[in-house]
Amino acid sequence: MSDPLGFLEGAKSLSSSIDSARGVSKELSTSIANVQKEATDLAQERAKERAKAQRFHVDQTILKAFDEFKIIEQVKQLEAEMKAEVIRNYGPKAWDDIQVIKARLLKEKKENEKLFNEDLHKIKRVQLYCFLVAALVAWYVVWGYKG
Repeated sequence: MSDPLGFLEGAKSLSSSIDSARGVSKELSTSIANVQKEATDLAQERAKERAKAQRFHVDQTILKAFDEFKIIEQVKQLEAEMKAEVIRNYGPKAWDDIQVIKARLLKEKKENEKLFNEDLHKIKRVQLYCFLVAALVAWYVVWGYKG
């Protein structure tokens, strides 16, 4: 049977396109399922690690607190010794100058942390935009514009 208008050829082409789209869709579904499984596995692993850490948390908390207390006391003692030495060698105004410098350094550290967090937020936003564009491209490649 002859097909002068090409209906049979068009139907075959449409059928192969639908089969191809189904294949791509299956691959995409498999890929998404694999990513979700990896995320679930990672979450379960982290939950196990947290549970393990919590079992020993009570016993180690007092030790960590005591270690931190000792460090704080050493820092206080060292600061008192430094203050006495600075006042003895340079006078009380020098210690005030050191405190001003210390305050400036703490302020700069806080500002740097704030800027770091802002940059991190911007990077996460750009990453989200990339994922959205990738999803749009994938949708267009698989189903296309039907207009």
